[in-house]
Amino acid sequence: MALIGACIKPLHSNSSSSFLKHIRTLGLRAVRSVSLPLGFFSNAGQSVLRNNFRSNILEQKLSSTVPTSCHGESNPLLLLEDANFPRYDEVGAHHIKSGISALIHQTEQNLLAFEKDLAASDTMPAHLFLKRLETVPDALSRAWGVCSHLKAVRDSEDFRLAYDEMQPQYVALSLKLSQSVPIFQALKAIRSSSSWDSLPESQRRIIESEIQEAELSGVGLRGAEKLRFNEIETELAKLSTQFSNNLLDATKAFSLRLTRSEEVSGLPQSALSLAAQIARGLGDAEATAERGPWILTLDMPLYLPAMQYARDRSLRERLFRAYQTRASELDEATRDNTPVALRILVLRRERAQLLGMANHVEVSMATKMATPEAALALVERLRAAAWPAAQREL
Repeated sequence: MALIGACIKPLHSNSSSSFLKHIRTLGLRAVRSVSLPLGFFSNAGQSVLRNNFRSNILEQKLSSTVPTSCHGESNPLLLLEDANFPRYDEVGAHHIKSGISALIHQTEQNLLAFEKDLAASDTMPAHLFLKRLETVPDALSRAWGVCSHLKAVRDSEDFRLAYDEMQPQYVALSLKLSQSVPIFQALKAIRSSSSWDSLPESQRRIIESEIQEAELSGVGLRGAEKLRFNEIETELAKLSTQFSNNLLDATKAFSLRLTRSEEVSGLPQSALSLAAQIARGLGDAEATAERGPWILTLDMPLYLPAMQYARDRSLRERLFRAYQTRASELDEATRDNTPVALRILVLRRERAQLLGMANHVEVSMATKMATPEAALALVERLRAAAWPAAQREL
């Protein structure tokens, strides 16, 4: 399971997470890869191309507006349009349901208006189409990205409950947009138009990618196959959250109290100060960076310095084993991600077959420059080179 857990990424990477494969993190957009279950926009390889004309994308907003408050209370998730950066410190669990519900409703209205305009137009010019395509989910995209980020770094029971309550609605709308036939037909109409060759290369690349992404999102499925595809996507999103929660819980569950200075020999002053601060927070009121006691955790600000600088080999080994076996069969049963990972693998394979592919590898590699064969060959080269050293060390 430890190996499986290392190879299978949660669908909402902490990297997370979000709507239409692009979210705002620290005020910037991060385009998600096709391996994630939701979305319509291109993978991370297209982000550079998008930046070439991003400054023009949001010039034309839809006439509809999003309310900035719910039940008389200002909601920071509804104020992201007015902020240069997300107001992370102002967002609480109680803002999620009201804020995301309002934004989902508004995004649905934006989508309906967009599809109506597409139906009334023979072929919408590419630059206008891309502006509208970007605008439709914009507010929800950033708000959900903020929620996903905070869930990962400021986890709490209330936040989890609120996030989990809204996720099914979010997934449903994401699928609705991903599988929009009017949008898909408009994309193909632009590609087959007489003006196609005169479009900027970046726009042609994005449109081609959007067509491919729509196909990978099940836009061509009908009837029972489409229903099953959407059921799979919904379950994958739920499993992704469960996978991440188990990993977070396992990380938070570990702590190591050290009392002798030789145990922390080599650690930089910043790490010692943080370890003492944690100790004070857990009851060691007199803890200092110089005299201890110190408490180490598996959070990166302490784990990385300990693994890099601690002179005590046994300490490094203990931390390494704890980190590598988080949420595995070697951890508590309630946090074991083995069944979660295996279920994800089964669903990914079924989803790939619904799309006419043999397995998830083909789905994932469809939007990448490498091929499955090349990727496996690289992994084998790395294994062969590392194996002798691993045998010596173990």
